[in-house]
Amino acid sequence: MTKSELIERLADKEHAGWAHWMDYLFSKCLMNDRREVIIPLPLVERWRKQAEIPYTQLSEREKQSDRDEVAHILPIIDEYVRNETILAMLKELAQGEAVRYASEVDGDILYDCPFCSPGGQYEPNEGQHEPTCLVIRAQQFLKERS
Repeated sequence: MTKSELIERLADKEHAGWAHWMDYLFSKCLMNDRREVIIPLPLVERWRKQAEIPYTQLSEREKQSDRDEVAHILPIIDEYVRNETILAMLKELAQGEAVRYASEVDGDILYDCPFCSPGGQYEPNEGQHEPTCLVIRAQQFLKERS
């Protein structure tokens, strides 16, 4: 999920929350003969008071109500963080070149990628990746995604 997709999904949830609140608000209002909606004064006073109270000073019931609202968007944020973590790992993997995997064997430096199967199509000291190597696959995935 891209950052703009994250914003869109969160905005969709925010709109749904606002629409739900508006339905609730209008259900508590009165309508006069000119079809004007009037919020009863006790509700106005209550909601104004609640709006002025910092979160840390809310009652446990009011805090839980806010937590419940956050719980609706948390899965979207979790998915974004997971995706970003995976992409970062793939980008790091895609930077892999056989030279980075140098190891000394019997006094010789071999350039062997740990993701390529030993004894495969390429000799380890050629410094090339197998076509099925995770480094190559990560590079292809990132190229297709961009």
